[in-house]
Amino acid sequence: MQAEVTVRFFALVAVAGPDECWLWRGGVQKSKTRGRGGYGWFWLGKAQHAHRVSWLLHHGPIPEGKCVLHRCDVRRCVNPAHLWLGTKADNNRDRDAKGRGGHR
Repeated sequence: MQAEVTVRFFALVAVAGPDECWLWRGGVQKSKTRGRGGYGWFWLGKAQHAHRVSWLLHHGPIPEGKCVLHRCDVRRCVNPAHLWLGTKADNNRDRDAKGRGGHR
């Protein structure tokens, strides 16, 4: 089954160089609240964020309580070299350090 999923997944990815963003060309989450949209969606028994599926395919299961975060801050990027595991607190610290928002 994993081979089927991998083929289906990569049919929707614009793979580029190892250091470049690999952009998701499939469905993208629409924003219900400002700043929440733009992440790729992939069906894997249920709708899941494409960057999380990329992590699963390349690294295996995501530990409970962990998030898959982007080093590049490109929501449609699924390059495993641009992804890292962290907590929600890590995600908030990363967002704040990069000046990407917070509460307004």
